[in-house]
Amino acid sequence: MAIITDIKKRIQELSPAQFQEFCDVLIHKMGYGIVHGLGMQAGTGNTTKGNPDTYFRKDNGKYVFVAYTIEQGNIYNKLKKDINKCLDVTKTGLNPQNIDEIIICHTSSNLKAGDENQLYEFCKSKGISLQIWGIDEIANLVHNKYRSLANDYLSLSLDTNQIFSYDEFVEKYDQNGMSAPLNTVFQYREKEKKNIESLLNEAKVVIVTGKAGVGKTRLVLESIKHFSSDHNLTLRCVKDNKLDLYNDLVFTTENHGDYLFFVDDANEVDQLNLILDYITKKKTGYNVKIIMTVRDYVKGDVIVEVKKYTLPKIVEIGSFSDDEIKGFLNENLHILNERYIDQIIRIAEGNPRIAYMAGRLAFEKQNLNAIRDVSQLYDTYYSKYVNGSLGKDDKLCFTAGLLAIVKSVNLNELSVLNEIIGLYGMTQDMFIEKIKKLSSLEVVEIKLEKVAILSDQCLSNYMLYYVFFERKLVAFSDVIKFGYTNYRRHITKSLNTIFNIFSSDKVFDYFKKEILKVWKYFKDNSNSDYVHFVEDFHVLDPEESFLFVQSKLQNLKDGNFNPLSVDFKINEGSSDRDVLNFLTGYRNSNYLNYVMDLILEYCIKSKAFLKCGCSWLENNYGVDIESANFDYYTEVVISKYLASAIENGNQIAMIVGLKWASYSLGFNFQPIEMGRNNTIKFCNFNVTYSVGLKEYRSVCWNIMLILASNTLLKKRVMNFLYDYANHLYGDVDIELVKGDCEYVEKLLSEICCDDIDFFELINCLSNNINKLSLSIDEKWDSMLHGDLWELHQLLTFNYHNSNMEYEEYDETRKEAIIQYGKSLSTSKIKNFVQTANQLFTDLTKNRNNYYINEGINLIVDQFDVEKLKVFLDEFMRCGPNLDVNPTKILHVLNRKTDSSQLLESIKEAQFPQKMYWRYIFFDTLPEEKVNENMLNEFIIFLKDDVANVEKVAKYRNIKVLDKFLSIEPDIYRKICLYFALNYSSNPLIIGSYLSSLFDIRTYSLEKLNELFKGDLDFVSKIYFMLLRENHHLDYSSDYLVHFLSLGDSNIHRYSKILISYHFNDFSYAYLQIQSLWNSQNYINFFNTILYDLLKEDLYIWTFGNIFKELLVNREGNSFAVSQRQEQWVKLIVEENAFNDCIKDIFEGICELRDGIRIIAIKAFINVNQDYETFKHLKLVPSHWSSVNSFVPAYQKQIDFYKSLFPLFTEMRFLKHKAFIKEKISYLENSIEKEKIDNIMDDMLM
Repeated sequence: MAIITDIKKRIQELSPAQFQEFCDVLIHKMGYGIVHGLGMQAGTGNTTKGNPDTYFRKDNGKYVFVAYTIEQGNIYNKLKKDINKCLDVTKTGLNPQNIDEIIICHTSSNLKAGDENQLYEFCKSKGISLQIWGIDEIANLVHNKYRSLANDYLSLSLDTNQIFSYDEFVEKYDQNGMSAPLNTVFQYREKEKKNIESLLNEAKVVIVTGKAGVGKTRLVLESIKHFSSDHNLTLRCVKDNKLDLYNDLVFTTENHGDYLFFVDDANEVDQLNLILDYITKKKTGYNVKIIMTVRDYVKGDVIVEVKKYTLPKIVEIGSFSDDEIKGFLNENLHILNERYIDQIIRIAEGNPRIAYMAGRLAFEKQNLNAIRDVSQLYDTYYSKYVNGSLGKDDKLCFTAGLLAIVKSVNLNELSVLNEIIGLYGMTQDMFIEKIKKLSSLEVVEIKLEKVAILSDQCLSNYMLYYVFFERKLVAFSDVIKFGYTNYRRHITKSLNTIFNIFSSDKVFDYFKKEILKVWKYFKDNSNSDYVHFVEDFHVLDPEESFLFVQSKLQNLKDGNFNPLSVDFKINEGSSDRDVLNFLTGYRNSNYLNYVMDLILEYCIKSKAFLKCGCSWLENNYGVDIESANFDYYTEVVISKYLASAIENGNQIAMIVGLKWASYSLGFNFQPIEMGRNNTIKFCNFNVTYSVGLKEYRSVCWNIMLILASNTLLKKRVMNFLYDYANHLYGDVDIELVKGDCEYVEKLLSEICCDDIDFFELINCLSNNINKLSLSIDEKWDSMLHGDLWELHQLLTFNYHNSNMEYEEYDETRKEAIIQYGKSLSTSKIKNFVQTANQLFTDLTKNRNNYYINEGINLIVDQFDVEKLKVFLDEFMRCGPNLDVNPTKILHVLNRKTDSSQLLESIKEAQFPQKMYWRYIFFDTLPEEKVNENMLNEFIIFLKDDVANVEKVAKYRNIKVLDKFLSIEPDIYRKICLYFALNYSSNPLIIGSYLSSLFDIRTYSLEKLNELFKGDLDFVSKIYFMLLRENHHLDYSSDYLVHFLSLGDSNIHRYSKILISYHFNDFSYAYLQIQSLWNSQNYINFFNTILYDLLKEDLYIWTFGNIFKELLVNREGNSFAVSQRQEQWVKLIVEENAFNDCIKDIFEGICELRDGIRIIAIKAFINVNQDYETFKHLKLVPSHWSSVNSFVPAYQKQIDFYKSLFPLFTEMRFLKHKAFIKEKISYLENSIEKEKIDNIMDDMLM
């Protein structure tokens, strides 16, 4: 009662303006909507004349009027007067019919019941509801429902401010500037939210745990907001402030019913038991659920406390991924700049709270440097905890700092850390003791009871800074000196972390000094790690590093080659790339000229080095997303260096400059960067005009102008300019292109010539520049005329610039070509051939060769006999570059002209396609013209064809012999014998003829038997001769099965072919082997092959692999084939159980599927129970593959070994069974070791 009295007293002490403001907030909290206060002078706290004092507009469109008074005497008349004013349309401007309700708030205790009733009746007669709240009612509302008003307006504290409504909790939480606000967009936790809602349905208590800052509170609030309303639960949020909680709990649960308590940071609530007691009060009218958050490193005590009351459900919340942090920053802070995002991701390590704090700092400062050094942010976040829990124990701190470097330690293998932990006077036992202490504090997580890791990566980063810089518990140079050999990657990664997120002059200077101490120590003592150390830290002593690289390069011989003739399309072999690692990291520095001196020296060593150096320069010093921020300083320096070297006649610089300028004058760049956790980041952006960009492009254009004057490089410069022209589209910067045009004009003048490549360049350049509303000098377009260009335009396929549908363009183009061919007179054919030939002479880039060649053939198809004769003469005389199809031409001429003369003219001519045209002559020769003379000519041709070694064989087919069967019935056997005897001299041509012999659609086995007079043994020898080289022979394997059935000698031949397949590509044999399994003689085939393989001097793994391939079942996992394979394996094991070769056989069997291995093992022990032989048999594969971890592979072997136990149930197999158990035990130990290695590897990622 004393509290109510205090509330009344404080209300009565309010001034009129304060009373009105107080009541406005009260009525708003009761759900009346938006306040419109007419009786208040805005911003002054004073009352003004207004009717009503306040009003609200309801959802039904009607109004609620409110009047306030603090008068004590004659209260009835005052209230009646205020009500009349509310109903006076001249004062309110509102018809009383639009008033739904009037509320009167007063502070008097003197209103009689009868007077109050008259007021109610008066309003009722007007159709208006009346609410009269006197001092007593208002005081009770504050005390029972709206206690925050007592604190905010009456300066009364009715509770300890530990239990809040949802909105009050959010408001209170967001007052903490060191937290991300709770109104951030809810992202990436929908799955966890649904899980929490489901668990709240099932359990009385749900505990949500995770690292500090991962978003536990935000997630729980999102989950319980709708859950509480959907299930009619009164929601109360608890935040401990170390005051007594009992009275607050009693008050907030004064009414029995259904409640949902949210306890934030439950580990900090001293009286958690008082809240938990409520889940035991169901019989007294309370149905209570509790959800709480707790940081992972203190969750143990909370879980123990909750288990005294009920078994809780635990929800583990992990960190955000890098992509999720990026999305979080995009959505909540609108940070889109990739460099800002990358830095914040490094700082946050998946922690959204730290990401928000860093992001807000960057957003406020609008400067990336604001988040280069976040030591203060980390101090704010961690220092209280670290100083309180760790800082008083230096050895504990040192242990945490060391663990932050090495990421993880195997507590059973600490010998590699002896020297480092000895730096602080610690033994292994002391170190383990401190690890366990850190584990009890839940700072360290011990996995598999052996591997210790710092579970919070942000805390790990802070401990690096805190232990080795802020506290300097040991000199970091000592840590490097004694740890570098075993922890090279760990130390370099730790230093990168320090330099990236704690970047300040003091930090950099200290660690640089420590690193250089070790540098000197390693060098003076000729340490074996010196080279690696220089590679890792070369940028900290550039001069020393450059001398080191120079020394390495001087030990390599300079190559004897002409740089200007190097073809970059040809693979020139390997080069020593490692030395280039020492030249990275000097972007935007004063050391770029040194880098360029050394890269040119590197490139002179060989063609391979030259190619490697050019690509390395682009990848490491080319345009990246930071280039614009430095106004392309690096690109300008490199371009000027190369221009100077080229002017001085340096041929290496000419090629490097050509590649560099070609790359640098692009518009779109796609650099690749190494991301976090061994990821690769692909960037894609267009450059835009700037002073620096203009400068470096100007230098690159001048490089091109110099190079264009060199005859050997002119064509390459032309090719560059063509590529440049092809990229003048899309979002290219117009100002940039305008600046380029001056140089393009100069370059065109320098490379001007009358070949088709130059014409194509002009055409492409003019078209694309015009599309950008720019232009080049008209004199260039004027060059696009004459026979060469007109023929090129006719034949070229240029659909993209046609403004037609594809089919329409294709039809229109072909019709134009046909009409050209029909209209071409005999007298113009010579010029046509010469012009067409020149097209292929000039077209070095093969951009339209296919379509041009197609068009030329279409033109020739329109010629009659006379035109064809003229064309053939001109083609043989001056068309060496043309690829004209001779079939149609010779088909016509063979029928319409004298074939002997035709053949003679072809033989006498000298042209590159001669042999193929001679072949087609005979292929198109009409049967009526075949005679003895033609047969002799054909045999002469075949000998010439075999003697003519071509790099690429044109089509040949043995079926051409059919023309001569009437004259020489035995021609197939004779010609094939000749081919077989001469096969090694020209396998390409002879193989082309003979391969067609084994096309089942043309030559059935019966047909071959007829053509070769029953000598299929001879045919089989040809077959196996070809099969070794021609892997695409006999797809159906019909010939193979038949030829193997002819005798074991063919099987022996095939065995050798299978071995050759193994060393090339065994996939060619799969269909063949499948056919053998489907054959009736499969046992004989595979027995013979097996024993052939055993006789060969093969490495055991080679034998095993071939054996495995023999038993691959790829025919839809055919059950019949599987049965045959199992039957055969069982047979060969039983036959050889006592032979020495059984060990070799099991080298193959062990690579097979589980089922067939079990059959083989069972077959063996049924015949031979000798343990000594058994233990030397290979039972599981000798090699296997796995992704990320070998644990699944090891487990698969364990499962297989366990599946063997039913085979060894008898007394005579006790040793066998023990042997199997020993194998299982070894694999289980391997799994444990692999899991440890996986944890330690993951921590280093």
